[in-house]
Amino acid sequence: MWGGLSAKAQDSLRLRYFFGALEPPKSIGSFIEKNAFADSAQAHLIAGQVVQKLQDASYLDASCDSLVFAAPQIYLYFSLGAPFFWASLSPGNLAPLLQSKISFKPKQWQNRPFEFSEFQRLADALVRYSETQGYPFATVRLDSFQVSGQQISGAIQYQSGPLIAFDTLQIAGNVKIKPAFLSTFLRIRKDKPFDQNRLNQVAMSLRRLPFLRLVQPVSVKFQAGKAYPQILLMPQKSGQVDGILGVLPNQERPNEVLLTGEFNLQLNNLFQTGKIFKAQWQRLRPESQLLQIEYEHPCLFRTNLDLQFKFYLLREDSSFLNLDRRLDLLYALPNATRVGLFASYKQSTAGTSAQTVRTATILPPFADTEVLMYGLTYEKKDLDDFFFPKKGKNIRFDIGIGNRNVLKNPLLSDSLYRDVILSSPQVNLTILYQQYWRLSRRSIFTMRAMGGYIFNNSLFLNDLFRLGGLNNLRGHNQNQFFASGYGIATIEYRFFIEQETYFYLFYDQALLQRQVLQNLTQDTPLGFGVGLSFSVKAGILNFVYALGQSNEQSISFDRSKIHFGIVSRF
Repeated sequence: MWGGLSAKAQDSLRLRYFFGALEPPKSIGSFIEKNAFADSAQAHLIAGQVVQKLQDASYLDASCDSLVFAAPQIYLYFSLGAPFFWASLSPGNLAPLLQSKISFKPKQWQNRPFEFSEFQRLADALVRYSETQGYPFATVRLDSFQVSGQQISGAIQYQSGPLIAFDTLQIAGNVKIKPAFLSTFLRIRKDKPFDQNRLNQVAMSLRRLPFLRLVQPVSVKFQAGKAYPQILLMPQKSGQVDGILGVLPNQERPNEVLLTGEFNLQLNNLFQTGKIFKAQWQRLRPESQLLQIEYEHPCLFRTNLDLQFKFYLLREDSSFLNLDRRLDLLYALPNATRVGLFASYKQSTAGTSAQTVRTATILPPFADTEVLMYGLTYEKKDLDDFFFPKKGKNIRFDIGIGNRNVLKNPLLSDSLYRDVILSSPQVNLTILYQQYWRLSRRSIFTMRAMGGYIFNNSLFLNDLFRLGGLNNLRGHNQNQFFASGYGIATIEYRFFIEQETYFYLFYDQALLQRQVLQNLTQDTPLGFGVGLSFSVKAGILNFVYALGQSNEQSISFDRSKIHFGIVSRF
């Protein structure tokens, strides 16, 4: 008895497939459904493909017996034959260590349908593993091949080839970078066994360095038992400097002036060894200023350890002064990931006047505190472009545990501290996840989720996160919000006019919680608007127009925010 499968073809022609009394593999049905044809020549081609798939599915004797064209249908008749099975597949000369590395177990191959593609996958896995152990020329074949009825047996024949070691990394292009640093950074070290994975990860690793760009895929020259990786690089402007300076009369000291403004500096590839220095200074109000300094030392002592130091100073008019120092020791993994440890020490000093302190009947919202914290950090930055990403993701996670002390103000009555825990454990948690999707050649969609929480029930205002402004919640003033916990979700659509010029629409939605001592408040501010970023001779010009809403601010064009800035790159 014959069975058939059919597929409707173009111009009302139809294929009908007959496989006799046997049921064909499911893969054949899905293949037939995906194929249509318009003439008999295509039918012959499809018939050959069906036979190949049947043979790959253990029907080695499968054939197409006849093809009958009778418009509007074409009939294809196949013989399957009996399926073949593995009697055994022995490890042959494959060492036990290699067997375990590719999870090969001879018993799993007994009485198993003979599908040569499975053996090919096993061989490919063995070759790939060899390529990471210094044997890029390893070969695998099926040996001692025997057929008895419908049973097939064979043995693995493995040849490792010569042991190959890396030699000097060869850098082409006019990038100023020391080969010893780049060799350590890429984990391609001289006299170490050849590892194909190291070469496959070069492009991803180099995207972490903003001052260069990989021009073409890495090539390798083999000579006299050595592998010479060859990398063609081009320099990329990545250093940044910009600033605005204002001079105002000093209201408190008539004979002096007051400097206000903003200054940003970033120096990359210091000493041609990838070191980074960043500095940011802001004084947008007469008695408030921010200073942030960062230094990163990659490949510490020619290892894959990176050292970071961060210093943060924030003076909030006469209310408080925050000083935060942090030291990170990160281990760079091959897949654009770093994990590490950090230690931080934060001091906060309240600036309450003596007159206010003497007349206080409740604790002021600011207090002198200090927090010593140790923690873990994780980051993964897998983006296709450092400055203008169009696909990929950026992840960062921090968790810190430490002890927080509240320092009593000697001018305040001890009774005011009665309900305050002066020494308590504290946990800080922050997370960032950002993903980019390329919708078309010019259209990009990005989503960002960020959040943080401080686990402590005796917080003051100067202990909290500061949010608002261009970097996290647009449509609101810089550092407008205080929060002990927050979550901010952002969606953004970007349309690229040129490589470094794009127009974008965005929406930021936040959930903020502010707990100061026993007082808890919540807010759900949002921001939305449009922006334009484009390249000019002086650098990158950014223009953002945003509207915002919060408990204390309604959506109004009178309260819209315009963020304008230029970043000079050199």
